[in-house]
Amino acid sequence: MEGEIKNFIMVWASALLLLWYCHMVGKIISKGVIRFFAILPVILFLFYLPLNLFTIWLGGPTSFFLAWLANFKLLLFAFGQGPLSTSPVPLSLPYFISLACLPIKFQQVPQKSVDKEVSKGSGHKSPLNHGLKIVVLAISAPIYLQKDHIHPKMVLLLYCVYLYIGLELVLAVVAAFARVYLRLELEPQFHEPYLATSLQDFWGRRWNLMVTSILHPTVYNPVMSISSRLIGRKWAALPGVLASFLVSGIMHEIIFYYIGRKKPTWELTCFFFLHGISLAIEIVIKKAFNGKWQLATVVSRLLTLAFVVATAMWLFMPQVLYADFDVKKSAAAAALVAFKDQANLPVKLDEFGRDINLQKHMDMEKRAQARQRRKTRFDSKRLSCMEVDSSDEKIKGELSTDESESDSEKNDVYQSTRDLLLRTVEEIFSDASSNIPNFQW
Repeated sequence: MEGEIKNFIMVWASALLLLWYCHMVGKIISKGVIRFFAILPVILFLFYLPLNLFTIWLGGPTSFFLAWLANFKLLLFAFGQGPLSTSPVPLSLPYFISLACLPIKFQQVPQKSVDKEVSKGSGHKSPLNHGLKIVVLAISAPIYLQKDHIHPKMVLLLYCVYLYIGLELVLAVVAAFARVYLRLELEPQFHEPYLATSLQDFWGRRWNLMVTSILHPTVYNPVMSISSRLIGRKWAALPGVLASFLVSGIMHEIIFYYIGRKKPTWELTCFFFLHGISLAIEIVIKKAFNGKWQLATVVSRLLTLAFVVATAMWLFMPQVLYADFDVKKSAAAAALVAFKDQANLPVKLDEFGRDINLQKHMDMEKRAQARQRRKTRFDSKRLSCMEVDSSDEKIKGELSTDESESDSEKNDVYQSTRDLLLRTVEEIFSDASSNIPNFQW
């Protein structure tokens, strides 16, 4: 854990230096292709930096902030667009760095509005909303801890709920802190996604809005501009939607690789591209009916939620298990506890200047590594048991076939040996009879 913290400091120190360089480039080089090629090495290096982190708590957010947010914002900045480009007055260096790699927008919050929001609760939602989510999280977390006795599909569903509510509550606390103490407003991330009435409503206005806000100017707008000249403005949104979801899928594959360090299976790309195709079909249907016919709100919400959950359970959540999110989270927690215990042990030197507690440090590290290995073996067995039922019949069939083949082979060997033995005996007796002299009486 100590080495991971050092790597974390070095990664972010390097990122700050690179962003300082980009800030200087913005002052010297005007927007356009030349600025793009001046910033391109920084973009490539920001893709490399998260490879130096291995824990999910430090590596996960860092890979998202640097490889996705910072790189996409720097691409816009190269051409004089996006939040980093503020002409004629450029951003100061602290604002430039904060806005480049963090999901924030600089908006001064009046004291009255801050006091009003604090009095109402954290964020823009009521205390009852967050209270209900805390109750659901408190109920689902103990159930998830008993995942060894629950069906794997149910475990995936509980993991979805656990991740969503946990992320929203953490972001709500951070947003409240930023509004009160820093006078900054975090970009909203979720807006009750379970109430979405369509895929367009889910992805555009309710789920992971930070990614939506960065994909819209970097992918959707350029593709739509090109498509409008080729196929007309009426259907130009369709290629933009497909391109945005395809890029989102590829970026998710990259982020999952940073966390799990496993070869991509491209199921995440299939998940997002499937939703892109579905959303394009939804846009076509809406244009065809032109608002003349709509489903009831309750029905549309149920259909949207069912489609999102079903496809997530099919393509998205298995990749969470494949990337060992849960294993890495437990390993990071164990490493943190071991690091804390190790830090609490004082350094005691004997008469020769040797640390008496050194062996204790080494034992704690060995125990942490052993816990991680046991957890990894257990999760691999849990994943493999999902395929046991389907493979049992195949194994039985192969065994029966092998047994029949082995019996026939045994019979053939026995028959050939018997024939050879009979021929040998016949030759021996024939030779013996020929050598017996003929007696005449």
